[in-house]
Formats: sequence, C-alpha cells, structure tokens
Amino acid sequence: MTKKIKVILQARTSSKRLRGKVLLPICGQELVVLCYQRIKNIKFDTIVAIPKGKEDNYLAKVLKKNNIKFFRGEKENVLSRFQKITSRMNPEDIIVRVTGDNPVVDSFFIKKLILEFTKGKFNYLSSHDNVVSSPFGLQAEVFKAKYLREKLPINKYNLEHVTPVIRERYKSKKKIKIKNLKNLSNLRISIDDINDYERVKDIFQASFNNSKENYLSLINNYKRLKKN
Repeated sequence: MTKKIKVILQARTSSKRLRGKVLLPICGQELVVLCYQRIKNIKFDTIVAIPKGKEDNYLAKVLKKNNIKFFRGEKENVLSRFQKITSRMNPEDIIVRVTGDNPVVDSFFIKKLILEFTKGKFNYLSSHDNVVSSPFGLQAEVFKAKYLREKLPINKYNLEHVTPVIRERYKSKKKIKIKNLKNLSNLRISIDDINDYERVKDIFQASFNNSKENYLSLINNYKRLKKN
C-alpha cells in the first residue's frame, strides 16, 4: 500500500516576539502564502492549520482569498489540530510538520527529507537534528501518523509544539548530508523578530525575489552576495 503524505503548515497571528509575522510581505505576498506556495506539490496533501477566534479571522480570509486549504482548531492546542487533520490517515502514513515562519523550506527540501526518511527507515526525522550543517530555520519534521495517537503528557509546551514527546521517543542519531549544504549551522533563516525578517527578505532579494527559487539556490545566492 502506498503511504499517503500530508504536509501541515502551522501558522498563527499572535506570535509573541513579532506579532502578525505570518502576514508580513515577502516577494509581494504574505509570508504564510509564500510558505504555502513554496511547499505545495501534487504529491503532497498540503493544508494550513490555524487557530479559531477573531484574532485569526483575517489570516483565514487571506488563505481563502488565495485558494489555500486550511483547518481551524483550538487556539491553545495545536496538537489537537494535527490530530484532527490526520484522524483518517492510516497509522503508517507520513506527516510533515512545517511552520509559517520558515519560508526557505520548499517542496524540493521536503521531498529530499521524505526520501531519506523512507530509505533510512526513520521513525522521526528533523532537519535540525539529522541534516548536517542545516541552518536554523531550514526545518521540517517527518514522522508517522500513528505517533500522534500515542498517549502524550498534556502540558502547555507539548500542546503548542506538537512533537516534543515524539522527538524524545523516536529521535535518531543518523545524519543526512545534502550536497552543497555546507558550513551553514550559524546561519539563521527563521523569522522570530524584525532582524530575522529583514535577513530573510535579503535572502530572497539576493535571488531577485524569485519566490520559486529552490532552497539551495536561495541560500547559496545569499552567501555569494554577502561575500562581495
């Protein structure tokens, strides 16, 4: 039986350090839209998981306007959103978790991780843990649907971050090398504050704001620009 692959993009408006960051413009579109457009692929079932409530109504409107499939769930329980979205998946089906503040991640990167996940017989794979020289923010997690159904300790951290217990139980020491992804451990490409936002804008500008540029080209074009 062919395993289904569901990519879940987690987003919200109420970020504490940079409020509304998923709606900030990069490449002429809202960050959450950019993230979705970069990760979508006909081989993946891709959906955005956002909170219910007035605070995220505009975010829902943006997603609807851009014909992006989304699911709204409990604000303080992101884990339950993932569980409900994946409730009809088979236990061995594959889930990819990504977040709306890491726009360098794209479908090429996700396909590479899924290939390594399958080939290496991982139970859980995180690019931050398992990819050599991965910059902070080139992050996606891959795991099996059944692990969302295990009994998990209920606390605020686990409910918000979804995978801490899965990571603790199933993290592997195996390392993956990606060609041309070297000496990047100190590069930060996630957006948590205004300085991060300006840096990520610079990364896309180094590729002439081509929102479809693959992740390796984006990073390497930026590196070359910084050297000059």
